[in-house]
Amino acid sequence: MKKILILSVAVAAMLFTACGPKEEEIVNSSALQGIKLAPSSVTLEEGESVKLHVKYTPDSAKATAPKVLWYSDKQRVASVNEEGLVTADRVGTAVITATCGKFEAKCTVEVTKLELPQPEPDPQINFSLSTELINAPAKGGTFDITITTDTTWKAACEKSWAHLSQTEGKGNATIQVTVDPADSESTLTQKITFSVGKGKYFVTIQRKGKIMAITIDQSQIDVPVTGGTYTVNVTSGNEEWDVDVNYECYYLKDHITYTKSGNSVTFNVGKYNYKYDGIFNKMKWVYESKEYRHFDANFTDGDLKTTLRIVQHMPYAGASGIPSNNGYDENTAKEQTSYTIHIECNFPWSLYFTYSDEQSNFRYHENCISDFATVSPSSGTGDADVVVTVTPRKKNNKPTGGSANLYLKGIGDWSEVGSIFLGDFYVAQD
Repeated sequence: MKKILILSVAVAAMLFTACGPKEEEIVNSSALQGIKLAPSSVTLEEGESVKLHVKYTPDSAKATAPKVLWYSDKQRVASVNEEGLVTADRVGTAVITATCGKFEAKCTVEVTKLELPQPEPDPQINFSLSTELINAPAKGGTFDITITTDTTWKAACEKSWAHLSQTEGKGNATIQVTVDPADSESTLTQKITFSVGKGKYFVTIQRKGKIMAITIDQSQIDVPVTGGTYTVNVTSGNEEWDVDVNYECYYLKDHITYTKSGNSVTFNVGKYNYKYDGIFNKMKWVYESKEYRHFDANFTDGDLKTTLRIVQHMPYAGASGIPSNNGYDENTAKEQTSYTIHIECNFPWSLYFTYSDEQSNFRYHENCISDFATVSPSSGTGDADVVVTVTPRKKNNKPTGGSANLYLKGIGDWSEVGSIFLGDFYVAQD
């Protein structure tokens, strides 16, 4: 009986394994296998826009697929925002690419010149309009058209999202065109037709589509150690957008200020100062990163938001061409030897040595042992090539060994720049 029970359990297990869904199949059933764009090609007139839609294979992969990133190979021809809204800016051809994880899809955008309808004048009548084109923003607005004539005229809009303050009259007049706010993301175009005698005249209205995201003209500002002033332009669906800066520490709040004016924000970043961070450890971070602090400026418009990163770079210095002798070996100078090294630096600097004698371990500072090690030039601003000359010295008329440690010091307030160790230069002792 025991054997029969064991067999039954084994058979049941095999049946479940054979008939039940495999765990791997369940996981992979919704795995992303590719994407496509709809439409895959489109022709737009200057100023028009179209929303591109991503189709996932399979459809169920959409829920777990990575965020789609958008890119235009010719931003000045057709630009694309992070929602896939393409705007035609000037005549030409651009390719819009959407990437989702390792998959990508493309849409070719052909931008043609905006063709305005040509008037059909009545040769017997004098008639003119102050404009042929009205460019309306997504929020709509009111625009004036001045009519110059000495006869009767009639006017009519082609579509219902534009309205005229006056549809007929006689002689000169100024009428207002009211354009409704956009209710979709597409840029729409219509014409106003003026009928005069046997002739027709036209004014074209082009209204931008509804803005579905708040955007800024740059995503990161790189600020040097000296600070600076920078202006960021903002595009938003509403006028009531706002901005605030997320400070890393409360004591940095006065380091950066900003002023909002119209559709732009001006940021003022103060000069780098070590007193904010209290770093006096021989510039340890210099070799790890050229950044020392950043701020996030958050732009918001209702539920829409975007972030600007302001990165201020710490004082940076380094050197190449320094001999790699970490002790007394065959590379140690036994006679006068010169090395050309390249200084990389983003602030005014000066160089100096400290010297360590083998016997006494006594330190001499600030080039007081010029007979042992010298450098030329000893100061500068920015990158430079310098020559280090090491001369074995004698003590009691006998050669004595030691090492010269090369340092770079910022010119100015010591607390702002600090002192940076660049490398060692060794001499032999016979």
